[in-house]
Amino acid sequence: MKKNLFITIFILFLALPVWAGNIYVEIKQEQSVSEIQEEIQFAIACIMDYESVYVTGSKTNADEMLSLIIPTERTVVWSAFYKSSYPFSAQALIHFEGNGTFEIGYDGALITENAHVVRAYATKSTVVVSGNGKLQTSGDFVLGTTEEVRAISTSGNVEIKDNAQLIGTGGEVIGTFDDNTNILISGGSITTLSGNAIVTYGKDPNILISGGYLSNDANNTYPTIIAFDPRPDSKAMIHVSGTAKVEAKGKGNAISSYGTVKLSGNAQVSNNLAGDNIIAAIRSRDVEIFDNAKVSARKNSAIACLDNGTVKVSENGTVEAKENAVAIRFLSNSIPYGRLEIKDNAQVTAENNYAVLHNLQYFTLYLTGGVVFAYGKDISDVIKNTNNVYVSDTGTILAWNKAAGNTHYEKYSNDDILIYPTSATAFWDYQEGKQGITFANGYNAGFIPLEVNVLSISETQGSSALHVYPNPTSNVLRVTSDKLRVASVEIFDVLGRKQKSRRAEEQKGENSLNPDFQKAPLVAEDGVVIDISDLPSGVYFLKVSNTVKKIVKQ
Repeated sequence: MKKNLFITIFILFLALPVWAGNIYVEIKQEQSVSEIQEEIQFAIACIMDYESVYVTGSKTNADEMLSLIIPTERTVVWSAFYKSSYPFSAQALIHFEGNGTFEIGYDGALITENAHVVRAYATKSTVVVSGNGKLQTSGDFVLGTTEEVRAISTSGNVEIKDNAQLIGTGGEVIGTFDDNTNILISGGSITTLSGNAIVTYGKDPNILISGGYLSNDANNTYPTIIAFDPRPDSKAMIHVSGTAKVEAKGKGNAISSYGTVKLSGNAQVSNNLAGDNIIAAIRSRDVEIFDNAKVSARKNSAIACLDNGTVKVSENGTVEAKENAVAIRFLSNSIPYGRLEIKDNAQVTAENNYAVLHNLQYFTLYLTGGVVFAYGKDISDVIKNTNNVYVSDTGTILAWNKAAGNTHYEKYSNDDILIYPTSATAFWDYQEGKQGITFANGYNAGFIPLEVNVLSISETQGSSALHVYPNPTSNVLRVTSDKLRVASVEIFDVLGRKQKSRRAEEQKGENSLNPDFQKAPLVAEDGVVIDISDLPSGVYFLKVSNTVKKIVKQ
């Protein structure tokens, strides 16, 4: 019957003049699925290329699958409310063939259970969900089969935008099966309770997410997004950018791929609960975090890099490991190579675990900017296995000895802070209502917020053993200490660039040009005098040993 219908429609299409403009079809509750199908299919046959059939109306008791043929460059825009009856025994609520476009738009809704919502077989077809469009399915498997339920099951391409909603309780919300498929997400939400938000099974898929929200539930052990192309040369690409947010609330990865994952433009990717040791917010062979993007985790790892992989963090990108998570972990099953690059004011931070963890035989870390930070007493508490770690004169490694038990720090001091290399500066500070560590090395500077109490010098009631006076000053400073011999002094600008340095022995026997200090005692006994009269007016930081003081040049 359906075959004869399609032949009849095709003959009518050849015999009748093609109508110009879009066609509107209103479905009704009392119509059968077959009647709705015939009406829509006839309208498709009557439109020209680049025109659309708009479907409106409502039906809440669809008892069989609606099947359509949508040719190339033709579009069906579904703005009707359409729901399956209970029980529903078909494999899909709507199935279409052809390389055209099926779009759920405006306030259109398609709802079913134990079946796919929309299924498309053609490799160049496109399924779009836009406006306030909604797809919803429930159950784990298609009734009577072992096939996972999907809101969209396709061999073609997918686009999600505006305020669209895709909701699943199990299975996969979006599943694609052909090679080189494209999934474009610029808005809306894709959520699932116990399955995946997106799964691609073909080779070299492209998942480009520039907006919207994707998540799985706290009881979920599956990745929110997975590009299932496990070839060593996989070119699978997942790029999350803009306002997009991808979250794994359960014990699965937020993103899993054997190809490349990029995160840029303020996008955020996170996971919250612990699974096994390969679980991460991002688990992939190659990972790039840049342009103010952030990846974070509270358990396991923020990033887990696979065999022979590379992680690049740049352009104010942030990798944050809270609680017991590792910030960046390198994994290896067979190929003991890995490479990590951190630059351009990027931050890689951890709390109670390593910022960088690996057991690779051939591993290289290039820190040419930005900061790597964790709790600990030594660099080895920040980076596990420090062989082949190269730090330039703008990179910074910091550790906070939280175990010392101090909860209050004087502003501009660096008590309990390990700083590497020696060209870097770091001190306790507060900025915009947050308290933590300000650091700088060359042009590279930043702030790490921490749960500490940072007090001003007046609040600490002069507890520091280091004295700098006069401050402010227009010419010279004297630096003395109650408890230690001041051997050298360095002065840095607010960007961490060294402006002055003075050693004690350089001053012995000298008469200061400043009359106030012409009779100053020997430096070894009474500190260092340093002339800053040639510096521009402004704020500077004076560093003596492991202590930093703020000074003002008038």
